[in-house]
Amino acid sequence: MMTGNANQSASSPVNRDHLPFTGDEYLESLNDGREVWIYGERVENIAEHPAFRNSARMIARMYDALHDPARKGILTAPTEGGGFTHRFYQAPKSVEEQVASRDAIAEWQKIAWGWMGRSPDYKGCFLGTLGANAEFYRGFEDNARNWYRKAQEKTWYINHAIMNPPVDRGMGADAGKDVFIRVTKETDAGFYVKGAKVVATGSALTHYTFVGHVGQVAVQDPAFSPVFIGGMPEVIDHLMANDAGLSEEAAGAAGSTYVMENTGAFFVIFAGWMGFITIYAAQAKAQAINAYSGSLSLVNLIDSLTGWKPGRAAMVVIGNVIALVMIAAGILEQFAAYLAYLGSMTLGMCGVMIADYYLVRRARYDRATHRVEKWNWAGVITLVLSAAVGTVLMATDVFALGFLVSFVLALAAYPVLRSLLPEGTGTTFVAGEEAVEEAV
Repeated sequence: MMTGNANQSASSPVNRDHLPFTGDEYLESLNDGREVWIYGERVENIAEHPAFRNSARMIARMYDALHDPARKGILTAPTEGGGFTHRFYQAPKSVEEQVASRDAIAEWQKIAWGWMGRSPDYKGCFLGTLGANAEFYRGFEDNARNWYRKAQEKTWYINHAIMNPPVDRGMGADAGKDVFIRVTKETDAGFYVKGAKVVATGSALTHYTFVGHVGQVAVQDPAFSPVFIGGMPEVIDHLMANDAGLSEEAAGAAGSTYVMENTGAFFVIFAGWMGFITIYAAQAKAQAINAYSGSLSLVNLIDSLTGWKPGRAAMVVIGNVIALVMIAAGILEQFAAYLAYLGSMTLGMCGVMIADYYLVRRARYDRATHRVEKWNWAGVITLVLSAAVGTVLMATDVFALGFLVSFVLALAAYPVLRSLLPEGTGTTFVAGEEAVEEAV
């Protein structure tokens, strides 16, 4: 009779090693002695460091979702060990399972609004191929199947290192052989490697690293084409490239998340001079647009405040001087925070404009009677208030999407303030033609 065994299996507690991480377990798992360096300093606590904590917390939420009864049926599937894992970690064997995997990844990405492109499922789908096509790793099929099962046990977060570090592009692909990861000895127990590899985005937050090779030119020497998976502390020891003569700080900076996320740099590396010219032209165009639009803003600001309209050329120079001062003050090191706070101001302004047209003016516009205020104080106050609230919410980690609060607050506050401060309050009007001329 199968009933007794089935009931016993169902009632037996599942080994925690065969269940996915919870959010708290994931955050704690990052404190495993790994070495992560950023801007020349070693990170003591990944989950609390400003550069990584928000991403770590979002990944933790994704792990918690695997245990959420409301989502578990969509996200997970049972494993051989009696536990469960994310569906993307298993190779589908039918159309139904393939569709279920699609639904699982869509549901998981809703948690992060689609912004965590290198979340655990990113390499989870690759790990599924280890079970579906283990024969690809001829001679090591059992290793592939073992990792296929192992990855499902805790739904491990795995990243990859498949590119060799740039050494000297002018000397050809073989110039860095003394730096690249290579096999130095092979025994019945395995092989020994030495050298460095460039880690991928998210590496600081992962548990294991898949090391392989992807390049435009096939590797001629098999010693430089090992494929393996290793734990992060051990792999980072290699990535620190101590054996290659690099300092810990230099090796850490070379493998930092910032470097790996700099797509412009990689475009230049891969495309050579054509890549450099393309990126340079794109940046020059962007900076010209920024300088021109900034000069218009400064001209209009000074004109509104003083009645004097300075030349645009002078404002271009002043705008660039202001930008250089901000760079010298370290704005680039706070660029992500700056963009978030700028988002509060931008969405606050969008809220004001939408509320003004649709809620205050009721979508009515009469060109013949329309007047343009020099200062719309209801709009200014609403913008400052809504942007400040959104900024405070993000700066204090109360709500990471504070800019959305700015938008909603502006929509609600502007009609009220406009009724208290109607057109013409504390300001004068300009002709519509003059306003258009100033904006061009």
